[in-house]
Amino acid sequence: MIESIICHQAPKTQLLTSFGFGQRGLYHTSHGPSPAQRSRVRASLDVATAVDVINDLGLDTLTFLAVTVMVVPTFRILKASPILGFFFAGIVLNQFGLIRNLTDIKVLSEWGILFLLFEMGLELSLARLKALAKFAFGMGLTQVVLSTLAFTAFELPPNGAVGTRILEFLFHSRPDLVNIRSVDEAIVIGAALSLSSSAFVLQLLAEKGELATRFGSATLGILLLQDIAVVPLLVVLPILESQNLVEESILPMLAQESLKALLGLGLLSLGGKYLLRRVFEVVAEARSSEAFVALCLLTVAGTSLITQKLGFSDTLGAFLAGAILAETNFRTQIEADIRPFRGLLLGLFFVTTGTSIDMQLLIREWPNVLALLGGLIVIKTLIITTIGPRVGLTLQESVRIGLLLSQGGEFGFVVFSLANRSIITCY
Repeated sequence: MIESIICHQAPKTQLLTSFGFGQRGLYHTSHGPSPAQRSRVRASLDVATAVDVINDLGLDTLTFLAVTVMVVPTFRILKASPILGFFFAGIVLNQFGLIRNLTDIKVLSEWGILFLLFEMGLELSLARLKALAKFAFGMGLTQVVLSTLAFTAFELPPNGAVGTRILEFLFHSRPDLVNIRSVDEAIVIGAALSLSSSAFVLQLLAEKGELATRFGSATLGILLLQDIAVVPLLVVLPILESQNLVEESILPMLAQESLKALLGLGLLSLGGKYLLRRVFEVVAEARSSEAFVALCLLTVAGTSLITQKLGFSDTLGAFLAGAILAETNFRTQIEADIRPFRGLLLGLFFVTTGTSIDMQLLIREWPNVLALLGGLIVIKTLIITTIGPRVGLTLQESVRIGLLLSQGGEFGFVVFSLANRSIITCY
């Protein structure tokens, strides 16, 4: 963006001069520029800025498409998740300054999050919930709660975390490394760390043909509960943002906001159940694939906008839209139609996430990074390994599931992205 400003400096200077501006500002004439002249200057500068943005977005789009063409086939051959490829590509692009307009690209990439939540809602049918209830609520709920408590305890008390003291003892780390300002921040971060990558795990299970096994069902049940656990976070984060509760507890607000949530989201769900399904039926009867895809995009955008106007997250609206349509006959067709959009835009989201990584900080703090990563893996593995035998799994199956789910997930990135706009302060 800086380069584009420099490149357009000369034309803009000539433009200013032609309307009565000099290198140091207005010519000091007796009359000065008229309101019409000032208006034309502002309009011309707005047009020039818009041209800069469009040019930058065009180059950034070409860069991202080239990254997609290279990353996806390469990581498929390596039998690894393309998510890792997009993430590391973002780091590389940021280091070489190849993304020119990161702000606008991030806005576009948030559509990937909306489609991800929409697709997640589509998968949560009642039949699927009943089939996986034993593992979802027997293992998944316990895992999420215990992991959240463990990670939250590591970050407390505010401004003097236990984790900071541990790292300071082991590696002589600086005293503000784990710097949490409130209990609310600690809970949100702890909950985000308790989640695992559904995309990575499900792809791995499908490639090995283990989705239909007891091991696969248990893993899927835990992932399903983790996906459901995202929803309360999506509800709570905008409440924290609107009420500016960085220094206060969230608990007194929950009773007041629960009524608003039940009323607003209940009306949206009922309206969507009867109105949205009927609209899809009418469009499907027209047998127009273009209209059907447009309706899918409109549904995601519309419900997201409505929930945002109600004071909740736009991602919550996308999830509700998917859940409403999960019991319809159009679920399979909708998933097929949105998958290319979701894949590309979610890839863009992980690229932009990679650009936010501070490599200098990572290199400088690498002992702490490795220690924190090891703690994440060990804690989640131990919790799942302990729970597994209590729901009928063998110790070997429990350990495998624990290791498989010990990584962080894409929904964790979603939660951190939303929380960064709401309550979490970057130090």
